[in-house]
Amino acid sequence: MIAIQATNLSKAYGFYRIFEDLSFEIRAGECFALFGPNGAGKTTLLRILATLQQPSHGQFSVFGQDGVTEKDLVRQSLMVIAHGSHLYDELTGFENLQFALALRGQAFDPKTLKYGLDRVGIGAFGDLKI
Repeated sequence: MIAIQATNLSKAYGFYRIFEDLSFEIRAGECFALFGPNGAGKTTLLRILATLQQPSHGQFSVFGQDGVTEKDLVRQSLMVIAHGSHLYDELTGFENLQFALALRGQAFDPKTLKYGLDRVGIGAFGDLKI
């Protein structure tokens, strides 16, 4: 199953092109890393995929929901935790994620969360305080 699909995605501010004709697929359960120098458009791409910005051209979908016309449905499928996401120091990694899921009205499944943390190599740290 394709989780995120982008087709000919572009973003420009006036004549300044951030990125152009970016196409990719991320399957459910895959880990995906986004690398590039400062100013390459990494944050802009993530903001577009989180429906916080509009692409200048192209389209994208999250679990089959159109990222431009079905923003509310896309947002229900996503959770973005960035490096400056203000986690609670007094809580463990698991507790912070449980809290974030509760804010979204989603159930907390410890086995699924542990599997996800293991997949990205941080499962051993879930019980440690941030």
